[in-house]
Amino acid sequence: MASVETQSYRLIDQIRNLINFYSKGKYEFICNNSPDFIRQILNTSISKLLSIDVNNTFLILKSNQRSVYYFELRIIVYLRTNNFNIEELKSIVNEIYLSNNSGQYFHKVDLQLLEVLPSFKSYIGKNGQSDHPMPE
Repeated sequence: MASVETQSYRLIDQIRNLINFYSKGKYEFICNNSPDFIRQILNTSISKLLSIDVNNTFLILKSNQRSVYYFELRIIVYLRTNNFNIEELKSIVNEIYLSNNSGQYFHKVDLQLLEVLPSFKSYIGKNGQSDHPMPE
């Protein structure tokens, strides 16, 4: 059986391919003119790929009863915020992809963190950014 990192690396590569597919060619016009529509498409596609229930909230439940890993959480949380930018998503996914050997993104997320995510969303909704350091 493949390690968590190997399986995760394959998932991240598939996510990169999805993002590239939806940011070029016939989808480029939609991507440039309706980032929310592309966000919804990617949220659905990536959520399904990661076996996470498809929704637009921070309620993150896996349909296969496996743990949520930090790389999954980071990507899904970004996809479920209002300030979506496909270039920022590419940057996040590439950072995760390139740091594959460090293991920093391949830890299981504590379930207590998942419980506070809705409160976190209301806070970041006021500040407009989910994937950046919080203002002091």
